Amino acid sequence: MKEKSFYRKLKFFAAVILPFALIACERNANSQPAPASQTTNVAIETTAIDAPAESAPPAVEEIEHTFTHLTIIPVEPEQLRLVMPNSWRRLERLTEEEEQAAVRENIELFLSIERWRGERDMIYASIFREYAGEDRFYRVIVTPEGNPDFLSPAIQFDQHLQYQGRTVVRSSYGRTLPHQAGEGRMFVSIDILSGGGRAKGVLETTITVWETDDLNPHDWSRISRRRNGQLYGSARASYHLMADVRAGNRSPIEIDASEVLVDPDMPLRFGLQNAFDGNPETAFVANSTTGLLRISIGDTRSRRLSIQRLAIINGDARDMISYRNNNRVKQISLFCFAIMDFIEVELADNTLSWQIIEKSGIGFSVTEVYFGDRYNNTLVAGFNLYSEYYGWLFGDIDEK
Repeated sequence: MKEKSFYRKLKFFAAVILPFALIACERNANSQPAPASQTTNVAIETTAIDAPAESAPPAVEEIEHTFTHLTIIPVEPEQLRLVMPNSWRRLERLTEEEEQAAVRENIELFLSIERWRGERDMIYASIFREYAGEDRFYRVIVTPEGNPDFLSPAIQFDQHLQYQGRTVVRSSYGRTLPHQAGEGRMFVSIDILSGGGRAKGVLETTITVWETDDLNPHDWSRISRRRNGQLYGSARASYHLMADVRAGNRSPIEIDASEVLVDPDMPLRFGLQNAFDGNPETAFVANSTTGLLRISIGDTRSRRLSIQRLAIINGDARDMISYRNNNRVKQISLFCFAIMDFIEVELADNTLSWQIIEKSGIGFSVTEVYFGDRYNNTLVAGFNLYSEYYGWLFGDIDEK
């Protein structure tokens, strides 16, 4: 990619067209379509891309807004490997022309970024493209630093996931939170799940670590909240079904889970997103008081989900040695809507593939485990639910 400088000033103009008269006319089949109520002229560096003259109505008032506080900076996807462990390999950097197109498509986002920059004179953004089958997304990462170190434990940034000019999810990574027992830090993973050749949904997973040092919240060496000598944090997620997003439904499915093992060098490494990403090489690793594990899905009955089946990949499914070294699920308890009561189901051991449970539960709690040869953490590499209306909620699975 040709880069004229490490920092490229983003200067572009948004012309808000305010017609004050309705003009009726006939158009030739080869002419431009009638303009929308808002058009956008974009320029990287100082070169403006103007709309065709014939597309503009004869009577308009233009209000020009110049963005002088936003700079596009180049970031290689590999630099994000510690903060986006599940998604960084799918990100694509853009050419300068593609950046212009991305800005035009997401003009409202960039307007809001500058508007909410606070007292900073300059704010910096990196734009990436990501495909899920035929669906194209843009990820926009925003930082207050012109040379952000994404490998530093102190990194903080905002992230926007855009689809067809709309924001699906916006989150903050590394944000500090007040807590009566000390500072806390919140880490968010945004992951696109695929199914049927398109994006099935967007999973927003959050891990919160409490009791960090008030004076230095990035130094976790003195955190006292440990189990078996290991850090842990709270785990939850919100799932945005793309069928709902396309239909204008902005209400996600909420997911709750056991407390999670936390790696201070890569806080999201063992996160809840690993249970839903369809990749058996990753796993959700619980660090609970009982050594057991729980995943529960919010109320789904009002969403036409009508769950008929559950699917689980048990334990650490990378290989049989890893599988046997760690705890894996032996027996689960789940609430079955068909009988409005809890039932218990036993899972097979020594299998690294999906196990299908023909029951209508929306989550499960582990009541008994197969103990590992070396470690006492319980792992689940995959979890999915099947709905007659939506199919497999968290992406396609191999049922063989």
